[in-house]
Amino acid sequence: MFGPVSAKGRTGQISFDGRAITITRGGILARGLSGSGTTTVPIEQVTGVDFKPTGANHGRITILVAGTVAPRQNSTRSSTDPMTVDFTLHSNDFRRVRDAIDTALRNRTAMTTSGWTMPPPPPPPGWAPPTMPAQEPSLADQIGNLARLKEHGHLSEEEFAVAKAKLLGL
Repeated sequence: MFGPVSAKGRTGQISFDGRAITITRGGILARGLSGSGTTTVPIEQVTGVDFKPTGANHGRITILVAGTVAPRQNSTRSSTDPMTVDFTLHSNDFRRVRDAIDTALRNRTAMTTSGWTMPPPPPPPGWAPPTMPAQEPSLADQIGNLARLKEHGHLSEEEFAVAKAKLLGL
């Protein structure tokens, strides 16, 4: 499992803490292209991570969420996409971020396909499960109980006959 990882690129910084991905924009280049600010996406909303070189010394990492696609190789969209950070290829920090996100996505997929799910959250205070009304024993069960009582000497033959007749409505 990975601990928190982060990498600083030309158009921002990306970090992953195991639960959410945060992209922070700042600096002259980032403000000029995509504006400053922070975008945070929980890992549950992430569908993939696109990591590719865009030139001899540069690359881009794009966080994909439902309904998005990775930018084309030389697309200018990446510089304005709030889910993309451009970087220099000699930085291994971006590979570590990509690997940590990929691992989290694979683990999430393995957990859901194996049938394992997270335990449900605890119930709110004061909550109690619904109770089922007590079921009355069947007639056969009641007669069986009487027979056991007679067998163990708790009922006489006469008491057993009276109780059985009462159950049978006689």
